[in-house]
Amino acid sequence: MENTPSGVRSFARAAAREGVWVIFEASGGYDRVLREGLEAAQASFSRVNPRQARDFARAMGVIGKTDRVDARMLATFGQRLQPPQTPTGSPTRQALLAQITRRRQLVEMRKQEVTRLQQTTDCDSRSDIKSLILLLERRIE
Repeated sequence: MENTPSGVRSFARAAAREGVWVIFEASGGYDRVLREGLEAAQASFSRVNPRQARDFARAMGVIGKTDRVDARMLATFGQRLQPPQTPTGSPTRQALLAQITRRRQLVEMRKQEVTRLQQTTDCDSRSDIKSLILLLERRIE
């Protein structure tokens, strides 16, 4: 499969047409194009936790990590464990999840800035950090 939006769409249509169940790892947003392509093609898929897939590979005695090895292991993972189908998200659900993710990021940023404030003695820097913390708090609300 060519790792481009059009390549992914072609793959997704073929998977749906052939009735192939696609197994892939959640990859922090990098899997979004694949997930959206599979949803649009109405293909069946399971988006699995990468740590679980890696633990499965280790349990099978597979140590190497290449795309080819990962693909084989994910296929075996899917055949043996039969993970549940990942529910497709409505646009509303996807937007809500994006907002939840963004809020978590803002909370983490605030936490980092509070730590910086505690470690900084320079008055100008402290003032700037306090301003940023206030801005983040307004955005979090």
